[in-house]
Amino acid sequence: MSHASLAARYRPQTFAEVTGQETVKAILSRAAAEDKVAPAYLLSGTRGVGKTTIARIFAKALNCVHAPTGEPCNQCEQCRRITMGNHVDVVEIDGASNRGIDDARRLREAIAYAPMEGRYKVFIIDEAQNIKNPDTAQSRAVRSMKAPIRIAISGTPVENSLKEFWSIMEFTNKGYLGSAKTFQTRYANPIQYEQDRKAAERFKSITAPMLLRRLKTDKTIISDLPDKLEQDEYTLLTPAQAALYHQTVEESLRVISEQKEGDKDSLFKRQGLVLQMILALKEICNHPALFTKEDNWDPALSGKAERLLDLAESIQASREKALIFTQFKSMGDKLADLLESRLGERPMFLHGGCSLRERKDMVDRFQTDPKARFFILSLKAAGTGLNLTAASHVIHYDLWWNPAVESQATDRAYRIGQKNNVLVHRFITKNTFEEKINEIIQKKRSLADMTVSVGESWIGNMTDDELSKIFR
Repeated sequence: MSHASLAARYRPQTFAEVTGQETVKAILSRAAAEDKVAPAYLLSGTRGVGKTTIARIFAKALNCVHAPTGEPCNQCEQCRRITMGNHVDVVEIDGASNRGIDDARRLREAIAYAPMEGRYKVFIIDEAQNIKNPDTAQSRAVRSMKAPIRIAISGTPVENSLKEFWSIMEFTNKGYLGSAKTFQTRYANPIQYEQDRKAAERFKSITAPMLLRRLKTDKTIISDLPDKLEQDEYTLLTPAQAALYHQTVEESLRVISEQKEGDKDSLFKRQGLVLQMILALKEICNHPALFTKEDNWDPALSGKAERLLDLAESIQASREKALIFTQFKSMGDKLADLLESRLGERPMFLHGGCSLRERKDMVDRFQTDPKARFFILSLKAAGTGLNLTAASHVIHYDLWWNPAVESQATDRAYRIGQKNNVLVHRFITKNTFEEKINEIIQKKRSLADMTVSVGESWIGNMTDDELSKIFR
């Protein structure tokens, strides 16, 4: 069946149609019955628009396994069973550890009480970006499960590379996009490296039949969601920061330029050196002490720190709440100290070392306690899976330079249930690489929104001259 035929036959006119159990069941039943084509969908969309809720409607419509890959199954000992009638129709693999579904055996053990292989009509994976690497044990385990209807759910099916989309689609529609090598040649390379709009449109056309997408900008989906206002907050380097910044740039570029070209190992080492330089300069822009490891955390030494404290005073005076994201745990610890010293209240800090109980307690307190006005969060540990609609401000103290990751974090506050306008503050240090890279990414963002997000790894492939223009 052609891509055009699939689009006309199986895709609902709008995602808004997929709102009730009978509608979902009708869509899936019709698709499964006609031409013996087993439907397999990718549910995508901005965070907080109800994709998981929709998935559970699918689950109740037909016998189903729902495996949230982002919420590991705790050695598959804890399974929540949703029953209809006198038998188990739905199995939801869930859990509370930091371990994922790492092999096919453990995944099958979770549904071992099923009388036979193939009983289930639907297999749904939530947070499907967790199978973006097709070679991991978790990805292989998920692909090994059999069901005629397969659904993947993700707010960010692509975070850094189009290969991630191919990996998810290989689960839902094996072979639909060709081999990984063919896909890389036909779509990924032209779109990512050549910004080929024709290839991007062709990519959208062939994936549309299998992609059900929800966007917060679609008023047919969410008619009462308040506005999100993004604002770049430019700060200046202090004299101490500027001296350290320029010294680090010159030394780093000298070392990078000494690397020989052509050799694969040399190229890999050169990319590593570029990323090390980016990390060092980010630390300097955040606060000199983060880079030097000294103990002088005077906020007057950092333009960003001073701007944060001024902004925090204004938010506190207005009796509003704010999320503060940073990539660095040590920076988060010091921001908590600085805010406590200036405002008289210590903000909570959620990072990778927090237990699930601590995470839940902090989220509950922030959502319900009027006195808990500021919540610092590690971008990696808290960028997904949290509902923090009590916040009306989101502050990105440092940027990941990846629109998808940044949007994930922002959408902890900007999601269904938000009653206030959300103001997003993006801290950018003026006259540094932060400003220049931000300009480059914003120019590419229209293409990124259409197909693929922009990460930091591309900077490692720049020539010496290109690096000099950005960092000097």
